[in-house]
Amino acid sequence: MITFFNLFNKKALLLSGANCIVMVVFYFILYKLQIINLLPNERNIVSWDAVWYNQIRESGYTYLPVQVSNMAFFPLFSLFWKVTQFSAIQISFFNAVLFMISFSLLIGKEKYKTIYLLVLVSLPSFIFFYLPYTESLFFFFGTLIVIGYRNNSFSLLILGIFGCCLTRAVSTVFLPILILTELFCWDSSKDKFFDVLKKLFVYCSVTLLCIFIVVLMQFIQTGKWFYYIEAVKYYNRHLIPISLPFSTYSAKMILGIDGIAWTLGMISMYYCVKWGMEFTRNLLSKNENKFILNKSACFSALFLSSVVVLDTFFTNYVEGMTNIWSINRHLLCTPFAICFINWFHSQCKMKKYDFYCIFIILILGLFITGTFKYQHHILLYSLFSISLILSKFINKASSMLFPMYALNLFLFALFYYQFLSVKWVG
Repeated sequence: MITFFNLFNKKALLLSGANCIVMVVFYFILYKLQIINLLPNERNIVSWDAVWYNQIRESGYTYLPVQVSNMAFFPLFSLFWKVTQFSAIQISFFNAVLFMISFSLLIGKEKYKTIYLLVLVSLPSFIFFYLPYTESLFFFFGTLIVIGYRNNSFSLLILGIFGCCLTRAVSTVFLPILILTELFCWDSSKDKFFDVLKKLFVYCSVTLLCIFIVVLMQFIQTGKWFYYIEAVKYYNRHLIPISLPFSTYSAKMILGIDGIAWTLGMISMYYCVKWGMEFTRNLLSKNENKFILNKSACFSALFLSSVVVLDTFFTNYVEGMTNIWSINRHLLCTPFAICFINWFHSQCKMKKYDFYCIFIILILGLFITGTFKYQHHILLYSLFSISLILSKFINKASSMLFPMYALNLFLFALFYYQFLSVKWVG
């Protein structure tokens, strides 16, 4: 019997709470020193996508032809916000607490060093867990998926899939990911293929049910069927050929963290391709498929890979370059990013060619994403790359994470201020 109390990592919960306090104090110090001049309030905290979530909460879906509208967004967070009757500040506080609880559940019984956990929980993109955004709710339900795979709990997995697919438009992404996860991790010596098909039928039914619920809800309120698909294109999301190097909105401020997210996604894609080739080879040779990875890591890597594909090819151009806007939020602000990083850090058995391939991806990522254009972004990207590689192989390399945490604190405050100033973060 799985109980949430037994799944908590008390150290992770305490550290995430302590990190929150440190960030609040640090931000307030910057405010007192007049380095920044904004504190969060009921007005400036509802900005960008939060405006749409708030609009759905207050008046439901609204059909606006040939322009951006709230019909591109899924309803669960807005409905929860409406039911609780929280203010913008209160829902942001709830989101922060929910994220900290989810983070401790995600870490589970694994034992990591304090500084490693602090770096994970303080990523600059995580400002969205402290705002009226869907990130915390999606993170919670995504964590249930990871825990479901980790503990072989069918009910938690179904609940996680259901919650994620009602919080964000991920049903069409989840469908192939769920199928590939079961195939890649299928151990024919233990599981009958018919049993795998039965599980996949339930998974796919749940994802399709979520689509139906949202479509029906939008039809009842606006009279439009499946309009959320068309609504997305008015946010400049189109299938386009890539143009190098990449860029983003507010590139001088944000590109470094977008570059890190894109590169992490490419590393996960490398492993997905590797696992796919291994699965195909075993299938053709009729050998038993015995992967040494767990399902949660496989699902996470596949999800990160899908985000990279979508945010690289379904986007627009900024100054003639492919715009990878929001990839830091779409990819890093998920439990799947942390799950993959943890797997890579503690469970992945790297061979020499893996190391060379990942090193090449890190170098290419610096130039493909356009990060090389800005010295301060090169510093952030380099710290990430060095920490990722060294902490994998050298036990004492955790000291490298201290400057990474200090930089995270500064960038977190800067990004939060950027958001309150109605400037682009992600």
